[in-house]
Amino acid sequence: MNEYKRFFNHIPGNLEQSNYRIFEPDSKAEILYWFSREDISNIQKDEFIKALINFDDGCGNFYRHRAYFLAAEALRYFPESYLGDVIVNQLLNWSYVYFSWQIIPKPLQAAAREVLKVTDPKRVVEAFTNLLHTTTSRVTLRQASVELGKLDAGNKTAIAALILLLDVSKDEHTQQRVIDSLASIGHANENVVQALISFLTKTSNVSLCWNIMTALGAVAKGNQQVIIALSERLKNNACHNDNDYFKTAVTLWELNPDNLVAKDSFVKVLAVTNDFDLVSIIADYLLKIDFDSQAVIAVLSQKLAEHESEHIRITCASHLAKLDFGNPTAKQTLIQIISNSKDSCLEYQAFRYLLQFFPSDEDTVYIFGTTQISENRCFFGAIAKNIEDNGSTNQISIDFLIFNMHESPSKDDCHTAINLLRYVDLTDDTLGRNKIITALIAFLQKNQGDIICLSASDTLLTIDPNNQTAINLLVEVLEVNRSEWVCRAAISMLLQVGYYNEKIVEKLIDSVSTQKSCCSDDMWKVSRYLELIKDNQNYTNVLDTIVAHYLEFFHNCLTPRYEEEDIINPWQFFSYSYHLVELSEKLLHVLQPQHLPQVVTSLKSHLNKSSYNSTSYRYEAIYNLIYHCAQNMSYVDFCHAWQH
Repeated sequence: MNEYKRFFNHIPGNLEQSNYRIFEPDSKAEILYWFSREDISNIQKDEFIKALINFDDGCGNFYRHRAYFLAAEALRYFPESYLGDVIVNQLLNWSYVYFSWQIIPKPLQAAAREVLKVTDPKRVVEAFTNLLHTTTSRVTLRQASVELGKLDAGNKTAIAALILLLDVSKDEHTQQRVIDSLASIGHANENVVQALISFLTKTSNVSLCWNIMTALGAVAKGNQQVIIALSERLKNNACHNDNDYFKTAVTLWELNPDNLVAKDSFVKVLAVTNDFDLVSIIADYLLKIDFDSQAVIAVLSQKLAEHESEHIRITCASHLAKLDFGNPTAKQTLIQIISNSKDSCLEYQAFRYLLQFFPSDEDTVYIFGTTQISENRCFFGAIAKNIEDNGSTNQISIDFLIFNMHESPSKDDCHTAINLLRYVDLTDDTLGRNKIITALIAFLQKNQGDIICLSASDTLLTIDPNNQTAINLLVEVLEVNRSEWVCRAAISMLLQVGYYNEKIVEKLIDSVSTQKSCCSDDMWKVSRYLELIKDNQNYTNVLDTIVAHYLEFFHNCLTPRYEEEDIINPWQFFSYSYHLVELSEKLLHVLQPQHLPQVVTSLKSHLNKSSYNSTSYRYEAIYNLIYHCAQNMSYVDFCHAWQH
């Protein structure tokens, strides 16, 4: 008897003599195998299960939950346990907040939901089914149905519950969520298909029609009843507008590729719509599905010839250029808009499309060479966007940016040009790379002392991470002790390239140790460097010091001054609480094993109901950190830290 004690033998008050292999990852497979063995009696297995779920860790229940989850997973190998129903119901209670108003921290919820996937599946299905039959909450009904449908594909109870909810709900938001839920669990289910088609014929809500189409696309692949219904909808013009018509045609095409009704409908809606956004969406979709390009070109050419709207014309021209390389009509349309349009947005788009689709055309080169940046902001914006989106390697673009960096009278243009140089694709382009590096070094030497050198140094280090000119300038910035934000920017740039300097160490520690406020800006200042130094061996000792200051700062933020002085309004209070969670999450990413005991010892006193009642965000921030420690420390070490 009690063979399980070689895995788990808890002796209260005597950690050294106890055995906690249940928390060792390497022992998990052996323990689960133990539960599957036929030569071990069910009585012994139940004793082990009982010991696991009744474990009182004395340390905030973090290890009690881990023991409970192991017991739940063991049910898959020992489904006969008389404690199975209790365990599964407890998992549901932890997993879904709509079961009660208990404090259920997010890490515990997430862990419980994962365990539901690996415990006794039959019991989980029964528990969800029972919930569907007993709940009076529509929110619970929908959420539980989805989970049941995921666990048990095609579960009739889950699908029936959702169909009923769709039928009785009057709220549009609820209807949308139910439709989406049916799409996620109702694959190839005839009852789901019937319900969706029925709802489609009744509703006049275009948004809901869109949801129905998406759902049908997910659950009714090849379903002849749906294909006929959608075909009739298109033939009878039963759609509510052009968008609805197009979405119906898309769904029909995806359910039945090469469907003739869908094919004719694409051409029809592209020809008749006056919505330039929809023209773009249709043309892009037809290109994606490799539709008959000549048919699309014919429709776009006709619209371009007949339509007076510049928005329609530029949309047609851009897609003609994409479908028909070098299309002269498209090019001339773009040039006309550049020359004649009084709409700066359209002019900007025309410049972009001309550069994108006709980069080497003699007309493009002429416009490129004769347009003055200072006189045409759209021209500069178009070139900049084209480089940013496409990583242009065009030497003309590089020369343009370098010229603008050196010669533009506008600081904004100069700054934009410097930033855009980092987007240029320099793969296999040694000439372009050397040209940009040389230009940036010259710029730094010429503009020493100007704040814009920060941007130039950042771009230079992005292209050449070991560039000494940029590094020397940033170190000098720290030494002359400029404004705080300038020093912060310089430190970040140096840390990103892994550079070590004593001045950086001094600034890092100072930036953390001097922060006393609980406002979100100060939280950001404290946390921003952690990610940059955690993997740099040169800063190991610094990281330990910063984490210690960080924890002290975090601890101070848990008892903010607003509890004593009425100086924070409700919005500031919410922002403060929410940013505490952000602060804890940033710390999680940089904590090393040597930091964990300190986290537990310093924060455990704040993990109480009083903290939760004050703000659930504060409780969540504390719980996140201690939960992380419990997942990465032995039970004995955690207990020592907790009791310290």
